[in-house]
Amino acid sequence: MIYFHFSHFKIPSSYNNILAGITTNSPFQSVTWNGGEQENVVWADDGKAPALSKIGQVTIDLMAGGEENQVLVDNIGKAPATAKTISYKVPVTVGPPGDFYFIKYTSGSYISYSGTFSIEGVKGTVNGFDPKNPNAKSPANGTTINSLPTYSTYPKIGQASPTQSNAPTGSPAIPATKNNDAPKTNPIDADKTGDAISLMPSFVGIATSAIALTLTYLY
Repeated sequence: MIYFHFSHFKIPSSYNNILAGITTNSPFQSVTWNGGEQENVVWADDGKAPALSKIGQVTIDLMAGGEENQVLVDNIGKAPATAKTISYKVPVTVGPPGDFYFIKYTSGSYISYSGTFSIEGVKGTVNGFDPKNPNAKSPANGTTINSLPTYSTYPKIGQASPTQSNAPTGSPAIPATKNNDAPKTNPIDADKTGDAISLMPSFVGIATSAIALTLTYLY
């Protein structure tokens, strides 16, 4: 049985029942490889058949092109699918700079592709490939699969997500209410109490005069 797997590919209807296996963690769309530098291809088991242990030894190739044209650029190497990583020093003359590169995994009848990514700091040409028109068909060099990914959204290994790196480390403390700021009595009640106390001498004086007048009248 032939297996094909596309990471974020536009898959033609004839491959709707394709099984999976390898999913690429790096490189992906926003990753850029640089000529002359050591880079890594990192992949994982996506939890679907076939398992990495069933895939066995894989041939890993650097490819260029688009949905209509896939051209071999260079062989990266071979590794067991369970290794999940392989290193590759990018030749300065590997090909033209651009964002049309991707990884191809092959193991017998099993084929899997990564999403596209960029390579910069390089110069060179790839037979049967026009960097100004990556999707141009090239029957002599293209593969038999006519649909490839245009992007991949997996996070780069070791890269924190914006939400994690920008998240505040804690919430500011809410200031406690000071006890001396709270009113100790109701101002209205205090005024009323003061007015009542100030009127008491007047009432006492009136009562005393009334008693004295009554006694004088009786005697």
